[in-house]
Amino acid sequence: MVEFLAGRLEEQKLLEKAVSNRLFQANAHFTIGVVRLAAGRREQAREHFEKAVTPRALESFEYEWARAYLARMEADPAWPAWIRDQGTK
Repeated sequence: MVEFLAGRLEEQKLLEKAVSNRLFQANAHFTIGVVRLAAGRREQAREHFEKAVTPRALESFEYEWARAYLARMEADPAWPAWIRDQGTK
């Protein structure tokens, strides 16, 4: 995860490394979702948050955070208001 966040590992490689473990999958998708959300790519972020909850990694904090983010985005599609939506470019 650190390598990805530092820009030294591509997103696809991160997902490939995470495929063997549902906790890793939740973590990878949640992290990608946060990066996409911070870049103003709400719809792409939502897709990754949905994938973070799919493996039902109930014991991971990423599962709970992804559920919370999805609930916030469902209640307010412009959430968080301080990040300008950049669309799907």
